[in-house]
Amino acid sequence: MYLNIKHIRLSKKFTQKKLAQKARISQSYLSKLERNEKVVVLGVKLKIIKNIAKALNVSEGKILILDKD
Repeated sequence: MYLNIKHIRLSKKFTQKKLAQKARISQSYLSKLERNEKVVVLGVKLKIIKNIAKALNVSEGKILILDKD
């Protein structure tokens, strides 16, 4: 499992600060999610994924990518 946040954020021309504010999370936490730090990604709550997806105006499925392995 990994998160496709950074690619989408950049395509929408959002800064980390702007996205973090809109998603109601800290910029440092967003940075960790974008780096796909395994412990952080595995512990992320679905509510946070929903908030990020809503802020980026995309579905949760565009953010949360499940590996087929």
